[in-house]
Amino acid sequence: MTSASEPWTLRRVSILLLAIIIMALVACAAPAAEEQDKNWTAAADLVETSDRVLVAKLVDSRQESIQLVDSVSGAIAGETTVLFRQFEVFESIKGTSDPEDRLWVAFEADSPGELVDGEGSVRDFRESETYVLFLKGRLRPLEYPPEFGAVLWTGNGEPAFAELVGDVLEFRAERPYLDLLAREGRALPNPNSASPFTITLEEVKDLR
Repeated sequence: MTSASEPWTLRRVSILLLAIIIMALVACAAPAAEEQDKNWTAAADLVETSDRVLVAKLVDSRQESIQLVDSVSGAIAGETTVLFRQFEVFESIKGTSDPEDRLWVAFEADSPGELVDGEGSVRDFRESETYVLFLKGRLRPLEYPPEFGAVLWTGNGEPAFAELVGDVLEFRAERPYLDLLAREGRALPNPNSASPFTITLEEVKDLR
C-alpha cells in the first residue's frame, strides 16, 4: 500500500536530484565556497570568486515569507522575509547564462539589505538602468518556493552589484561594508561608488 506522504516525498527527491544536476552543470571548476562571500577590496578577487558575472536589467521583484525548517528534526524553526529581484541577462561575462535568460536573485528584505553608494545614499534598482551582477549560487533550500529556480543566487559578498555608467562600474553595497572601509581608512576613488577600487566593463572581462 502507498502512503499519502509518498507522492510528496518523491516530488521532493525529484526536485533535489534536478537541482543537483543543474548545479553540477553550472559549477564546473566553480570557486570553493570558503573563497566566496567576503568583503572585497580588489576587483580581481571579486571576479575570480564569483560563479557568474552578468550584465543585466531589472524586470521584476517579489517579497516572500519563507518558513525555515530545522535540517535535523524537520520542524518549523522560524520565518524570514526574502526580497527576490528578477534580472534579464544582456551579456554573460562569466558563467553559463545566455542573453535574455532570466534569473531571480535573493536579497534581505529589511534595511540591512539596503544598498548605498559611496556617499551612503540608498540606491534602489531601477528598470531603466543596466547593472553588473557578481553572483554566487547554492542549491535552493527545499523550503524556498520552486518558482525562483533550482539554484539560490545571491551577491558574492560586498560589493557585488554595480550600476553600469558608460563603461564604468559604480558599486552599491550594504552600509556596514561602507563603515568597514571607513574604519580601515580606505578612500573611495569615486564618491558615487561604494568600492575602494575602480573598474570598467572591459577590465572586468579581462579578469574573468
